[in-house]
Amino acid sequence: MTLRDRLPTPSRSKRWLGIALALTVCLLLSVNGCQPGSPQIHSPAHESAVPSSGQVLVEISIGAPLAPGGQVEVTLLAGIDTPPAQVLLLSDPAANRVQVSGWMATTQLGPADLAEGRNTLVARIDRDGDGAPEDTVSSTFSWEPRLDFSGEEECDFFDRHRCFFPFPSNHFTRPDAATDTGLRVSFPMSGMPANAGGTLVDPTEFNRNDGFSPGPSIMTVVPGLDLAASGAAPIDDIGASVNDPDTAVVLVRASTGERQLLWAELDSGAPASEDPTLLIRPGINLHDGERYIVALRHLRDAAGELLLPERSFQIYRDGIPTYQPIIEDRRAAMESLFERLDDVGVERSELYLAWDFTVISTRSLSERMIHMRDEAFESLAGGAPAFHIDSVTENPYPQLFRQIEGRIEVPLYVTKGGAPGARLHPAPVAGGPALDPDRLPQRVEDASGNPLFYEAKFRCIVPNAAVMTEWGVLYANPARPSIYGHGLLGSRREVRSSHNRDFADEHGFLSCATDWIGMAEDDFNHFIFTIVPDFSNFPTVPDRMQQGFLNTLFLARLLVHEEGFASHCAFQAVAWAPAPGDPCPAGGDPLFDGSELFYDGNSQGGIAGGAVTAFAQDWTRTVLGVTGMNYSTLLHRSIDFEPFNLILTGVYPQRLDQLLGIGLIQMLWDRTETSGHARHLTQDPYPGTPDHLILMHIAYGDHQVAPVSAEVEARTLGASIHLPARATAGPTEVEPYFGIPVIEEYPFRGSAIVIWDSGTATPPLGNIHPTLGQDPHETPRRDAKAKQQKSDFLQSDGAVTDVCGGLACTAVDP
Repeated sequence: MTLRDRLPTPSRSKRWLGIALALTVCLLLSVNGCQPGSPQIHSPAHESAVPSSGQVLVEISIGAPLAPGGQVEVTLLAGIDTPPAQVLLLSDPAANRVQVSGWMATTQLGPADLAEGRNTLVARIDRDGDGAPEDTVSSTFSWEPRLDFSGEEECDFFDRHRCFFPFPSNHFTRPDAATDTGLRVSFPMSGMPANAGGTLVDPTEFNRNDGFSPGPSIMTVVPGLDLAASGAAPIDDIGASVNDPDTAVVLVRASTGERQLLWAELDSGAPASEDPTLLIRPGINLHDGERYIVALRHLRDAAGELLLPERSFQIYRDGIPTYQPIIEDRRAAMESLFERLDDVGVERSELYLAWDFTVISTRSLSERMIHMRDEAFESLAGGAPAFHIDSVTENPYPQLFRQIEGRIEVPLYVTKGGAPGARLHPAPVAGGPALDPDRLPQRVEDASGNPLFYEAKFRCIVPNAAVMTEWGVLYANPARPSIYGHGLLGSRREVRSSHNRDFADEHGFLSCATDWIGMAEDDFNHFIFTIVPDFSNFPTVPDRMQQGFLNTLFLARLLVHEEGFASHCAFQAVAWAPAPGDPCPAGGDPLFDGSELFYDGNSQGGIAGGAVTAFAQDWTRTVLGVTGMNYSTLLHRSIDFEPFNLILTGVYPQRLDQLLGIGLIQMLWDRTETSGHARHLTQDPYPGTPDHLILMHIAYGDHQVAPVSAEVEARTLGASIHLPARATAGPTEVEPYFGIPVIEEYPFRGSAIVIWDSGTATPPLGNIHPTLGQDPHETPRRDAKAKQQKSDFLQSDGAVTDVCGGLACTAVDP
């Protein structure tokens, strides 16, 4: 029974008598255009929303003028969504609030009369004054004083602390049948972070994605939140996120209902005057192309008091209509979300906030690099890349027989000749026409249509172990060839660093490196003066790095192709190395065995090395030293980020802008860091790419690359761990290395993570970098046991060996 049914109604005879009387009065008064009509509340209209100010003009058509003694009774039922509603008789003679003139009755409502939510106005019309109303009309309308979105239409009203919060969210996508997810990211320019000069970040490159990062930084602001009191899984007990059925922060894979491993933390860098951002970190990367639901429930403050949801979410959770299109257009999707959460045991009534987002598809993330790789190698027609030897240095260090430097001709896919700041070709032009978001990189050509090349510089070191002398005759003792990946904003020159010289000579490796252009030494000024001051320029990083990846893959091909380096005397066992341009002496044997190639990288060489390995066709075994993923987790936990952060905080002074900016650029960084490709390294490889085996060496307490990010990587790769992991006492997790299988037997022939303990203190739990003790970042690569383990792994039919005698692995820098 409706509200209208509950109110007294006039008999049919009296209704017709009233209409007849109205017609008579109308004719007698000769009112122009006077026509009988059904009584109606014109304002506020039924199922409409009134202004957030609460100032409402009430206009009621009463069907016909009142006879002497007739009256209009107007009643307001305020707050019908939260019974009992408050009843206000507006036509009380003492208040004299209702004025009747001719066919109309009017009054005025103010915010003091209304209740938040839905209100119902009821008018009972007694035209003849006999006390029995002839008509009753009603209008139910919504008043939401806290939901005034003027000027914020392009933002998400779930979290009004920052446009795009909560992040990431499908609210900022649009349908697109051309993508694999059926969506396209759609960030409006107006919501992007602005630097101190007022320049907004250009969303164009982000909006090419068909989803968000597989290793996202999930963010929202919850005023007054205490995570411990709420029961959220912390970084030292991430297993609670899947084991505790009542955990406060839940991440659900929508297609399966499976809960995802995570930890929740409050931003340690938030100003004291602001509520810190809630950061939700997946403990294992999410699946490409899948939709995920974030659910926050029974959140509490430090006193244990339950936090009430924002009104913008409550209206969905509690099924409160608002009659506002901007809100109601989203209701069906929210109902579907609530139903899915209910299916997996997350009750609607407990929710503080819930939203969903979709992860970028495999194709959207990888197709540019795959296209570049396949087209570039096809252009070789089965041959080796062209290369030039620029210098050969005999015995440059005690461990080395030879150092070789040169250049490789690599098809050019970026603008500016490949210089810092280059973009994949064709690149958007300011003020120019919009480009196809699904365009693939094209080779750069000169004015005559001839393809151009990037000359990638390389450096190789040949250890003394690669040669032997008998009776004065030089013979080759072929070394194992490897690609070396250098560190943060470094260069190919790192290949001859002392630890790598020692490793090469002690274990027989010929090691070659090229620059990680995009994050190499010559990119430093571009980072400092161009990227950090304006994140609009960040796309130059992954674009140039993809050219750098192609350079690395061409270097790899030269180490395995018979017409590559092995064909040149600089890489052969000859006592004399000719000057550049001179003919090679004949008869030398190659100094390395090109039948199998390996990869060994540290720090950035581990982070980017995992990504390039996902596209590598010429090696299948990779060692990632002091590595981790993703950058949005790493940056604030790295002491290396401190100088960049000083600039960042000056250019983007608002902390929320800084966090959002880092979350945004992760969507592009994924193209060239392990986080974007981890699920395709050891299984489900990209087309034309083999599976790979990975050995991760991690320094406990690392000041530069947070070990917790390596744990995320290990889970995603499916790596197993050597235990015990720590030799020294310290704070312990509830269940250390949760979700990472333990190596039960050696030699182990799968992918693995090994923690090297140098006695460094346990890292801080928050998103800040360590400061206590000596940084162990470079210790594992210098430790004799770690080098032996790498050597055992990096060989044909190699394996992970127990070099620590069943104990925790301790690393010592000699």
